[in-house]
Amino acid sequence: MLSRNRYDGVEGYAVTKVSFHARQQARTGLFPSQDAEDIEQELMLDLLRRLDDFDPGRASRNTFIARVVDRLPHRLSPLCARIRKTQK
Repeated sequence: MLSRNRYDGVEGYAVTKVSFHARQQARTGLFPSQDAEDIEQELMLDLLRRLDDFDPGRASRNTFIARVVDRLPHRLSPLCARIRKTQK
Protein backbone atom coordinates (compact mmCIF):
# COMPACT_ATOMS: atom_id res chain seq x y z
CA MET A 1 0.00 0.00 0.00
CA LEU A 2 1.41 3.37 -0.97
CA SER A 3 1.02 6.25 1.42
CA ARG A 4 -0.81 9.38 0.36
CA ASN A 5 1.35 11.42 2.74
CA ARG A 6 3.83 13.79 1.11
CA TYR A 7 6.95 15.20 2.72
CA ASP A 8 8.35 17.86 0.40
CA GLY A 9 11.81 18.96 1.48
CA VAL A 10 12.51 15.83 3.55
CA GLU A 11 15.33 13.63 2.31
CA GLY A 12 14.42 10.37 0.64
CA TYR A 13 16.14 8.12 3.19
CA ALA A 14 14.04 9.58 6.01
CA VAL A 15 10.79 9.18 4.08
CA THR A 16 11.62 5.58 3.14
CA LYS A 17 12.64 4.66 6.69
CA VAL A 18 9.54 6.25 8.23
CA SER A 19 7.17 4.65 5.70
CA PHE A 20 8.69 1.21 6.22
CA HIS A 21 8.44 1.41 10.01
CA ALA A 22 4.91 2.78 9.88
CA ARG A 23 3.70 -0.18 7.80
CA GLN A 24 5.57 -2.56 10.06
CA GLN A 25 4.06 -1.09 13.25
CA ALA A 26 0.55 -1.02 11.76
CA ARG A 27 0.77 -4.79 11.21
CA THR A 28 1.79 -5.44 14.82
CA GLY A 29 -1.35 -3.93 16.29
CA LEU A 30 0.76 -2.09 18.87
CA PHE A 31 -0.96 1.19 18.07
CA PRO A 32 -4.71 0.75 18.55
CA SER A 33 -7.09 2.67 16.30
CA GLN A 34 -4.35 3.88 13.95
CA ASP A 35 -3.56 2.91 10.40
CA ALA A 36 -0.16 3.03 8.73
CA GLU A 37 -0.60 6.60 7.47
CA ASP A 38 -1.38 7.88 10.98
CA ILE A 39 1.65 6.09 12.40
CA GLU A 40 3.77 7.43 9.54
CA GLN A 41 2.75 10.99 10.38
CA GLU A 42 3.60 10.49 14.06
CA LEU A 43 7.00 9.02 13.19
CA MET A 44 7.79 11.87 10.80
CA LEU A 45 6.74 14.54 13.30
CA ASP A 46 8.93 12.99 15.96
CA LEU A 47 11.87 12.81 13.56
CA LEU A 48 11.47 16.41 12.41
CA ARG A 49 11.33 17.62 16.02
CA ARG A 50 14.54 15.76 16.85
CA LEU A 51 16.62 16.76 13.79
CA ASP A 52 17.98 19.80 15.66
CA ASP A 53 19.67 17.34 18.05
CA PHE A 54 21.70 15.82 15.21
CA ASP A 55 25.45 16.07 15.83
CA PRO A 56 27.59 15.19 12.77
CA GLY A 57 30.53 14.60 15.09
CA ARG A 58 28.78 11.62 16.68
CA ALA A 59 27.17 9.80 13.74
CA SER A 60 26.04 10.16 10.16
CA ARG A 61 22.69 11.76 9.45
CA ASN A 62 21.26 8.44 8.21
CA THR A 63 22.33 6.71 11.42
CA PHE A 64 20.67 9.44 13.47
CA ILE A 65 17.46 9.12 11.43
CA ALA A 66 17.45 5.34 11.80
CA ARG A 67 17.91 5.51 15.59
CA VAL A 68 15.13 8.06 16.07
CA VAL A 69 12.66 6.15 13.90
CA ASP A 70 13.60 2.74 15.34
CA ARG A 71 13.18 3.87 18.95
CA LEU A 72 9.88 5.74 18.82
CA PRO A 73 7.71 2.62 19.09
CA HIS A 74 9.67 1.58 22.19
CA ARG A 75 9.06 4.98 23.78
CA LEU A 76 5.34 4.74 23.02
CA SER A 77 4.80 1.10 24.05
CA PRO A 78 3.79 1.79 27.67
CA LEU A 79 1.25 4.39 26.56
CA CYS A 80 -0.23 2.02 23.97
CA ALA A 81 -0.51 -0.75 26.54
CA ARG A 82 -2.54 1.55 28.81
CA ILE A 83 -4.80 2.54 25.92
CA ARG A 84 -5.48 -1.12 25.05
CA LYS A 85 -6.40 -1.87 28.67
CA THR A 86 -8.96 0.92 28.75
CA GLN A 87 -10.52 -0.23 25.45
CA LYS A 88 -11.31 -3.71 26.79
